[in-house]
Amino acid sequence: MNEDYLGTGPAENSVLLRGAVFDNVGTRHSAPPHLLDFFFIKYALKTLCRENGIVRDRKATVEVAALLMALVKEGARCEEELVDRARQRLSEASVH
Repeated sequence: MNEDYLGTGPAENSVLLRGAVFDNVGTRHSAPPHLLDFFFIKYALKTLCRENGIVRDRKATVEVAALLMALVKEGARCEEELVDRARQRLSEASVH
């Protein structure tokens, strides 16, 4: 979310913006333990973008990020597993 929008205009008093979302992000009580650390997804995204020459291409970056999120939902739980599965999917997509 763009930080410029926080604290300005009618959204300033929004329950969504004040407390309901931001105050609970990162608390150990709001998410199961295996979902607290998503840094491995960030590192996997950086690795895959670098390997595929994706630089300043928002659409391509979002597509890779969406693939990574889908793989996490399928059960990938570490950076190495995530990158390996993503490489496989990306190579399958480029062959077809």
